[in-house]
Amino acid sequence: MTPFVTFATALVLGLAIAAALLFGGAPLLVLPIIVAAVLALWFSGVLRRSRHDRGLAHHREQAKVDKVEFTERDKQTLTR
Repeated sequence: MTPFVTFATALVLGLAIAAALLFGGAPLLVLPIIVAAVLALWFSGVLRRSRHDRGLAHHREQAKVDKVEFTERDKQTLTR
């Protein structure tokens, strides 16, 4: 998760817990919704990183497939 999402999640959870402690049990009904939202954010981050990693793997595979052919002049320059 990004730092902003982490901060926002901590802020919302803190407010929900404070409300539950100050106003009784009514805010406790909101906690499962907050937990579900946090889990959804976490899961979306996992999916985003997974897609990014698959993209990098594809680029690596593509780079293996592409052959580079050097001219004689390139070979001379590279060996110096």
